[in-house]
Amino acid sequence: MSQTIEKIQRRSGAIRIAVIAVTLLVLVFNLYQVAVNNQINYFDSELFMVMWESEQISQLILFVLSAPILIFIVAAIYWVCKLLSLFEQGQFFSHECFRCFINFILLKIASTIYYIALTLGIGFWHKAMFGDAEVVLTIDFGELITLGLLAIVAYLLKAAKEIEDENKEFI
Repeated sequence: MSQTIEKIQRRSGAIRIAVIAVTLLVLVFNLYQVAVNNQINYFDSELFMVMWESEQISQLILFVLSAPILIFIVAAIYWVCKLLSLFEQGQFFSHECFRCFINFILLKIASTIYYIALTLGIGFWHKAMFGDAEVVLTIDFGELITLGLLAIVAYLLKAAKEIEDENKEFI
């Protein structure tokens, strides 16, 4: 086995451990903020914060509505870690790698759609409760570019696997 492949395998393991550690820190911080400081930091919406601080609206309902954002993040991290684990084992172009990429991309798309829907829903709810609302919907262009690039990488992984399978047939 080449030194480059061994280096990629070692680094994939180290990166996977770092991703898990950072994810745990972020989750603990966010749970601490909710439990101790009574704040939601993972959903950036001024209207949401106004509603969160209002006594007219249940914080539990708002938390339940915003919790899928954390669930999407954890699920996406799961697929990233699974992919890195496959890389650590030397499986770079397998169908399993392709599946990890596709699931990660689908989660990112679903997360973006949910975030937009929640922002709009909070805006309409705020308007119904308080009579006014200025919904600020931000769509990060960089996020869209990243999703596009991830889709291209997934396609390249699939094509590389097909080429690898064809080469094996010749031998």
